[in-house]
Amino acid sequence: MKKLLGILTVVILITNISCKDERKEAVKASNAQMKKVMAIHDEVMPKMSLMGSMVGELSSKEDSTTIGLQYKAARIELQDAHKAMMDWMQGFGNRFDSDEILNGKELTEQKQIWLDEEEEKVKALREQIYSSIENAEKILGLNNALKTSYLKIKGVEGSGYRLDGGKPIMTEKASVVEKLRGAITIMEDLTMINKDKVLYFQFLGPDMGVIEDNANTIIVQGNVYSKRIPVSFMGEEQIVLAAITVPAGSLKPGKYTFNVFEDQRLLDSAEFQLK
Repeated sequence: MKKLLGILTVVILITNISCKDERKEAVKASNAQMKKVMAIHDEVMPKMSLMGSMVGELSSKEDSTTIGLQYKAARIELQDAHKAMMDWMQGFGNRFDSDEILNGKELTEQKQIWLDEEEEKVKALREQIYSSIENAEKILGLNNALKTSYLKIKGVEGSGYRLDGGKPIMTEKASVVEKLRGAITIMEDLTMINKDKVLYFQFLGPDMGVIEDNANTIIVQGNVYSKRIPVSFMGEEQIVLAAITVPAGSLKPGKYTFNVFEDQRLLDSAEFQLK
């Protein structure tokens, strides 16, 4: 009998210890879950000010046009996400006290069920917030791209060439130059994929007069250029080279200017010297 009582006592002790361990693990898991929920809250909360500023920008662009209605839809989507965040915060605060949220206070069975629900809600809320911001940025970026549709260029260089058996050789000696070459690099711009553009190269002599391509005059809206270059731009970085032909001995020593235009807009320029 005594032996049986001893066994029962041991079983009860083991069971109590096991229950306590399980409870500790449950509390630990619950605390980790609460921290995860609050981490998502802390992640998206700073986005509220950005969303507010984007709502203002979109509102100022709304009208009855197609793009104006897109601005309106994006603004409403942002406001819905913002309201959803505020509603979630209020509801979460009504369900849990500060000790449960911040200090790891043990939750009741009902509150654990609520925490499971709130975790799913805040995950969906995060997706809603990021989706609304991404959509607004896309629409605002599209508008900016439409307004700023000029190519961006770099590496603008002008130079002189003489011909040796038909082969162009770079030279700085003005009296033997037969070709003036312009070189530019169009910078990558993925907002302008598959765009047909027209560039105009303009070479100016030391007297600032426009140098024509083999006596061919190019005039667009009263402006004189040296060469017209059609460009099919695919959005990736692209090198453009083009040359004009001049009679040998027609150029004088001095400072020359190479200008690059798109739709009468000066994109960039460079100077080079012929001796």
